[in-house]
Amino acid sequence: PAAVVALVALTAFVAVERRCPDPMLPLDIARRTAGANFVAAAMNFVGIGAILVLTLYLQGVRHASPLTAGLEVLPLFGPLSVLAPVAGRLTGRFGPRPLMVTGLALGALGMLNLVLLNGNSGYAALLPTLLGLGAGMGLLTTAVVTAAVGGIPPERAGVASGINNTARQAGGALGVAVLGAVAGEPGSRFLDGLHRAGLIAGALWLLAIGVTLAGVRAPRDNRVARAG
Repeated sequence: PAAVVALVALTAFVAVERRCPDPMLPLDIARRTAGANFVAAAMNFVGIGAILVLTLYLQGVRHASPLTAGLEVLPLFGPLSVLAPVAGRLTGRFGPRPLMVTGLALGALGMLNLVLLNGNSGYAALLPTLLGLGAGMGLLTTAVVTAAVGGIPPERAGVASGINNTARQAGGALGVAVLGAVAGEPGSRFLDGLHRAGLIAGALWLLAIGVTLAGVRAPRDNRVARAG
């Protein structure tokens, strides 16, 4: 029922915006940035949803304490922190698409690695997921915002940035809900759910590579955008 209500509300909103002389959401900008916004939503869907399921795995399967689980997740955030400023410079030089494709590929491989985990897997078996996802997010974050706003006239860049930020936040909320529901509560069937979550996340980022190649245009001036 909630999904139906959301779909009806979205349809009504688009209908109103199409007739409004000064729309809050200019549909021409939404169309021009649709590819980048899809990738932005997919980025947070996987990135934020994965943090939940990885925490459930560490505490529910490996029986780590909350403090230990937090420390074990740190390899995910290390690459994200280190690569973010580097990605900004590379995006300014080469444009967003190469960084987006590389980041999505690394993250997809990391999430597909979850399929290999079992109840006896050591921590080293989880590291490819943590490092791949962290590196992927680090390369993606600046590039995907640049892709959304770089080709938009400066006076409308704020609107494009707002749309992109909304896509990221919505994607994160959906990622927690969907991947959390797929994985389920820690128990005898949790690993099966974790494997399915890894497949879904990996497939979504592979799809996002196709969207990037087909629907993301390189900004004319390669401006590097600051994430909002």
